[in-house]
Amino acid sequence: MADNSHTDIILVTDGASRGNPGPAARAYLIYENGIIKKREGRYLGETTNNVAEYTAVLEGLLEVQQFHPNSVAVISDSELVVRQLQGIYRVRNAVLSKLYGEVISILDSFPSYAVCHSSRENPHIRLADALCNEILDNHAQGI
Repeated sequence: MADNSHTDIILVTDGASRGNPGPAARAYLIYENGIIKKREGRYLGETTNNVAEYTAVLEGLLEVQQFHPNSVAVISDSELVVRQLQGIYRVRNAVLSKLYGEVISILDSFPSYAVCHSSRENPHIRLADALCNEILDNHAQGI
């Protein structure tokens, strides 16, 4: 890459809830040139799995903006979120519609982006999932 101030970023996201709704968490990993630049997770309180998945994408993208990337690839194991962001599924839920709008607005600010579905077996998704579970376990134990 000729211009080091702009790069290509991969954002791997996961959201989880124990119960639907139930205690929920979100996590994301930001990769630049194959290296994890940021690994972040957060407890979300009581919400649905789909809200947790969307929140992971939204908050991850807000962080990605600081990298001023040429392109962003968002990878999620949530078929619903990915298909909605790809325009394949309609967004019918009012809460998800608001999150969808915020995510699309950020995605449209990048020169190029892709949103991709990956299986839960993907090692990067597994890292994000493990972080969500660690957060939920710690919350359940009062940590």
